[in-house]
Amino acid sequence: MIPTNSTVDHVLGYASKGWKPYPVQPPKGKACSCKKGINCPDPGKHPFHDLGGLSSATTDSQQLKTIFANSEASIGLRCDGFWVLDVDGEKGLADLSQLIAENGELPRTPTATTGGGGRHYLFKTDRRVAKNATKVQGLSIDIRTKGGAIVAPPSLHASGNRYEWLIAPDDCELAKAPEWLVEFVTQSKAKDVGEFVFEDLDLRTAPGATEGNRNSQLCRLVGSHLARLGDTPDLLQLATDWGRRCDPPMNDSAIAKTVANLVAKEIANKQQGEDLESDEDEESEGFDLEVTSFSTIEAKPVEWLWKGRFALGKITLLTGEGGVGKSMLTCDMASRISQGLLFPDEGVAPLGSVFFIGAEDGAEDTVRPRLDAAGANVDRIFLIQGPRRKGEAFASPIDLSLHMDKLDRLLSEHPDAKLLIIDPIMDYLGAATNSDKATDVRRVLSPLRSLAEKHQVSICAMNHLNKRQGGSSKNRSLGSGAFVQVARIELRVVEDPDDTDRRLLLPVKNNLAAAPGLAYRIESASNGSGYCVWEEGSVDISIHEVESEGGSEDRSAIDEAQAWLLSFLSEGPVKASEAKRKASSDGISEKTLKRAKKALEIIAEQKDRCWWWRLPEKWRSLEEGGNNNPQEAEEDDPSEESSFVF
Repeated sequence: MIPTNSTVDHVLGYASKGWKPYPVQPPKGKACSCKKGINCPDPGKHPFHDLGGLSSATTDSQQLKTIFANSEASIGLRCDGFWVLDVDGEKGLADLSQLIAENGELPRTPTATTGGGGRHYLFKTDRRVAKNATKVQGLSIDIRTKGGAIVAPPSLHASGNRYEWLIAPDDCELAKAPEWLVEFVTQSKAKDVGEFVFEDLDLRTAPGATEGNRNSQLCRLVGSHLARLGDTPDLLQLATDWGRRCDPPMNDSAIAKTVANLVAKEIANKQQGEDLESDEDEESEGFDLEVTSFSTIEAKPVEWLWKGRFALGKITLLTGEGGVGKSMLTCDMASRISQGLLFPDEGVAPLGSVFFIGAEDGAEDTVRPRLDAAGANVDRIFLIQGPRRKGEAFASPIDLSLHMDKLDRLLSEHPDAKLLIIDPIMDYLGAATNSDKATDVRRVLSPLRSLAEKHQVSICAMNHLNKRQGGSSKNRSLGSGAFVQVARIELRVVEDPDDTDRRLLLPVKNNLAAAPGLAYRIESASNGSGYCVWEEGSVDISIHEVESEGGSEDRSAIDEAQAWLLSFLSEGPVKASEAKRKASSDGISEKTLKRAKKALEIIAEQKDRCWWWRLPEKWRSLEEGGNNNPQEAEEDDPSEESSFVF
């Protein structure tokens, strides 16, 4: 491992330049020191979450000493104040050499060699280089900019090599990238859209994977082999041969360990299935219910994908009108998870794979361009088009009532899976499922919920809204109420009633831990596709308030509130607090009361350390008493926020 004093010295040196170091989970041999070990898809590269990960990035020297002097963490750098040309291995170096030959040399700037044989070139921040990207123009060159991060020297790579400075930051200033390079990195061409089909995973013919994808791909291939053929005598040799086709080749002992673990898991699952069949045979003879004391059940905290919104092992229902921007939101989430970046509220997205079941939009001309616009690492994002029989040209549609076992197998082959998006849930319930019948919906969603719990993956089930029938916002999800009841969280994407270009992500229901609403706008990237631009901070508005805006029922409620105010204030000024209390007891919401007050131009005055409301002259038929030194309120009434003691 890196000597502690050397790590701290480097970290403090980076911080002195205004760069923000954060702790990275170090490798452990060829594996990772995290709990996933050999199955970790990015050993020695992902944030050290137990030490705060990306959220702990700082220039505070005392905080950095606390983190790094008492741990074996490697060093990561948030890309704040610079962007990085990330050249991937020998192929990337060859691609860069060709670019330089065609366009000119790069300026002298801080440059590091990566442990995997590539390079990091650090350049001054350029507002045009605003999106993280992988495989720029189809080459082995990536971009890391705001929201991204890199591993920094002298961290250890899983290959056993260290990251080292070729040109140290102390030896030169950050250079401005040449124009040809900026033009190159900001005009990324989309790679071909890949599709996931179950029958293509064959150890005998599958090409080797590149570094960073080898472990997860090996799990997929071995899992597929076990599912189709079982534990054949040649399984280990096939896996070893495949590992040698990788770039760089995988370690034979690591392959053997992974194969052994997956075979043991397959045997355990098969035994569990036999036990279940045995139990079913005994049903005619009767059986006892299994009862467990809660004293033997270990209490565990909820594990979050996106805190307060999407929980691992749970279903979140994402609802909204068609075309409002739900799919844009899921592409944004997929991008962040595929790179382990921050969510809009600064929470850390766990690095992993994302799966889409279907999509109302075209995969090639809509979804893929949106992922590119969001800067996603599309190597980690998959489209599930359903099982395809050998010899058939097209995959069958996914049927959640029939294909749950295939999804179970798929997720077993991808232990790094974090998010499964079903868009929309209605299209994949199966032809025999009545979406308006609670028992039918539960018959599909209950196994889906168990699937999420088994694999600790968050499931985003997307749904449209029914026509407004009045009442609670919780009753607007299309179909049976079972959709809302089975989901632990429901979020809704709506247009801001005061700004149609603004989208609000608001909680409708949350049985776990509520999170405030957020706002975003949709802007167009250079490829013409939209992507989410999030506002800082949360929004202070409820879904009920938004959905009540502008409707006929809402208009009636405001009219009633105006009539109530005219009557309540007709005899003279009243304390604002008393008006709010009485309105609430009479069934008038504070939101409606504020809108009625604004419409009537009610005057707010301060007297005796509290706020009073009175009618303006045009409405007042009778006003008693007076106010000494009245202070008329601003347009935003201070009485709404004052906390005077009465």
